[in-house]
Amino acid sequence: MIIQSIQVENLGPFRHLVKVGPMQKDLHILSDKNEQGKSTLIKAAVRCLFDKHTCKDSSIKDLQPAGSELAPKVTVCFSQNDKAFKIHKRFLNQPISQFYERQNNDWTLIADGDAADEKVFELLESEQPGRGATKPSHWGLMRYLWAMQGEPISWPDWQGETGEKVKSHLAKVQIDSSTDELARVAQEIAGQLYTATGKPRKGGLLKAELDSIDELKSELLDTQRQMEDLEAREVRFQSLQPNIQRLEKELAEAGIEARELRRNGAIAESVLFELKILEQNLKNAEKLLQEIQTEKQNLNQLQESLKDYEKLALEARNKSKKTVTSQQKHAAELDKVRTLKLSVQRQLKQIEQQLERTQSILELRNKQQRLESLSRLYSKAQDSDKAVQSFRKELKELPDMTPKKLSKLEEMERSIREKEVKLQATGLTIELNPDLTGEGSVELDGVKETLNYTRHSSKTLRATRTALLQLKDWGAISIRSGSEEISALVDSLDSERNSWNAALAEMEVKGIDSARDIIRKRDELKSRIREKESALKGMLEDWDDLESLRSETERISKSCQNLDSQLGLNDSEVVETVIELESTLVSQKVELKSKRAELVNIEDQINSQQDRLQTIISDSHASNNEVARIESEISAARQRINDINQRYKNGMDEAFSKAQLEFVKAEARLTEKKKDLPENYSTLPERNRRATAAEAEIRQELEKCRREVTLLEGELKASGASGLYSEETRLLEAIEQAESRIAELQTDGNAARLLSSLIDYRKNQATQTVLGPLEERLSQQFALLTGYDDRRVFLNDQLAITGIGRESATIPFDSLSQGAREQLVLSLRLAVAEELSNDGMVQCLILDDVLVNSDKERRERIMDVLSAAKEKFQILLLTCHPDWYRGLGSKVEIQKIIEDQ
Repeated sequence: MIIQSIQVENLGPFRHLVKVGPMQKDLHILSDKNEQGKSTLIKAAVRCLFDKHTCKDSSIKDLQPAGSELAPKVTVCFSQNDKAFKIHKRFLNQPISQFYERQNNDWTLIADGDAADEKVFELLESEQPGRGATKPSHWGLMRYLWAMQGEPISWPDWQGETGEKVKSHLAKVQIDSSTDELARVAQEIAGQLYTATGKPRKGGLLKAELDSIDELKSELLDTQRQMEDLEAREVRFQSLQPNIQRLEKELAEAGIEARELRRNGAIAESVLFELKILEQNLKNAEKLLQEIQTEKQNLNQLQESLKDYEKLALEARNKSKKTVTSQQKHAAELDKVRTLKLSVQRQLKQIEQQLERTQSILELRNKQQRLESLSRLYSKAQDSDKAVQSFRKELKELPDMTPKKLSKLEEMERSIREKEVKLQATGLTIELNPDLTGEGSVELDGVKETLNYTRHSSKTLRATRTALLQLKDWGAISIRSGSEEISALVDSLDSERNSWNAALAEMEVKGIDSARDIIRKRDELKSRIREKESALKGMLEDWDDLESLRSETERISKSCQNLDSQLGLNDSEVVETVIELESTLVSQKVELKSKRAELVNIEDQINSQQDRLQTIISDSHASNNEVARIESEISAARQRINDINQRYKNGMDEAFSKAQLEFVKAEARLTEKKKDLPENYSTLPERNRRATAAEAEIRQELEKCRREVTLLEGELKASGASGLYSEETRLLEAIEQAESRIAELQTDGNAARLLSSLIDYRKNQATQTVLGPLEERLSQQFALLTGYDDRRVFLNDQLAITGIGRESATIPFDSLSQGAREQLVLSLRLAVAEELSNDGMVQCLILDDVLVNSDKERRERIMDVLSAAKEKFQILLLTCHPDWYRGLGSKVEIQKIIEDQ
């Protein structure tokens, strides 16, 4: 976005219409003294672009002129994607919003009201808070580009869509949007089985199974660690031999490169020393040449000035003779204009009284309409509030059933079912294959029932621990199980059934289905409460609560009664409509404006006549003084001409030719010497430093590898893997049966956790891949601003600054001086603006006195950077130190616009 102009009225120190602009893609400097309204203009533009026209927050009210109730008006013209737009807003009193687009060299209204606000928000990709005015975090891209006065000096966060968009431009990381949803689902599945730290969730099925095999797994883990350590040392030993050969080769190559760079560096140093001497000789010759040329120009100017002074002396003598006649004529004209002024003043006072009464009557009518609207709104809001209270009462009467409690019941029910199935599978199974048909009785686990059996028909009976069969003509058969596992399982099942019944009683539900119905009813009631509260909040947009709306209604009603009593309307005023009143008001304002303009014109004439008369009198006294002064200047000019001629005995032309010849010779010697410099001589010191450091690092790494090979060789000979594999096999067999029961749960949980970790790893790796270029760009920019070439900026994978240093992030951001923090954040703003402009989105960078904590040397460096940046995007720089920025960019001023225009 490029800001073309800003226009305000009734805002801060500006009660009249003022404008800044036109502006374009360049560096613009808005300079003035403190408290003259520079920052207020930018704040007004921010509120116009990013806040609703109906907003009544204190940030909007602060725009009003002090001690007034005037409605601030703001108009911002800007361009976006080669299209020109204009947004005009009036805040607080009768707020309006109008959005225009420039079509066929004319402004066309596109939308007004809320629709106009939404058009601008959509165009600038900004956000809106729940209530109140916007903050920098809502300003879209501008929160990274506009440095407002009084804003804290902090590294920005990258939250929200806009933050991610800027991050992606700076770091060029693109991740499929569906990946985040996949990661969320995976985390939810893993959370049912594992805690956030990766441990089995307490009370879950997986935790109950794992508790029984923790000791065996601990032994297995110790054995595997010993095996892995041995294998790792073997792998490391085998991999170090090729590394040693590679490092020896790299060390030889690095040594050759370092020696060559040192040789070229010595040559460059010698040539540069000679160049400094030649450059100084060239400057001396150039200085002498300029001095002679200046003397020559001064001589010509003095000769021309002498002629001018002689003409002026003649004109001054003639001027004094004309002043007496002109003085008498202007005195008579002044008396006539003063008489006319008294007549116009009487007429103006009468019109002002009529206008004041019409405004009061119109105010009464507007308040009466407002009262009627508020009364209707209060009635609707009361109905919504009653509905909310009713739903809350119904919600309070339901049992306090939550999804967590329901999940607990479901886990208990599932555990009981599993134990019942397990008990049935591990209990007694009796198969009967009778040779005769008959009947008898059977008692299974103490429950007795009739038993009928048929010849050659198989029959299966199942019991947990005891079975007693009574067969006719045969006798009794008693069967008992002595399994300790079954006894423990029965006791556990009884205990869980008791816990299940106790939980149902505590939660005041009959069963799982009843609990689910209660949760559904609670969710429905909460949804209805949110809907009604949302509707009530929409009705109370400008009020804190229902009581505030009622108080406002009563206040306006009382105000209408007081105003009606004060005015004492006559019969014609009572029946007069709002349209008629507004028409009368417009007519009276036009007439008032006309009379005021007439009075101003008369006063201007009086002032003009008085000034002219005083000027004529002053001219009479000044003429003689002017003649004496001019004659003195003539004498002084003749003396200076004589002094210059005395300094050049052989003539100025001969001296100038000689100096010019010396300058050409010095320049030729300098040019010839520059050819002796090696290629890329300016980078040789840095390259030499890097080559020396690289050679030392390779030598250090080679020695480290050799020591490690010797150490590993001794360790491998001293240790072995005897018995480790057989021990591992024994432990695996011991826990195989237990692991089979939890394999499915672990597979699901571990797969979900692995998927989530892989997604995070992919994001981090993608960011790390592009983090280096961004760090390099910020480091170079910060070096240009501060003059410290060996300090780097370090970022983490979230593009948050970790610190400043030479080899590592040794200095935290908050430990930097205020000036250094300003310069580092400015570097980031420049990087953001440049990156967005490179993608075709030319942006505006606003800097409000960002250099007040920078010394003169750093200000000069920053101005060098800004001067280069103004070709890529727009920069608007606000300052109360205009002398700092002379020659940097184009100056813009706050222009007062005449009301008639």
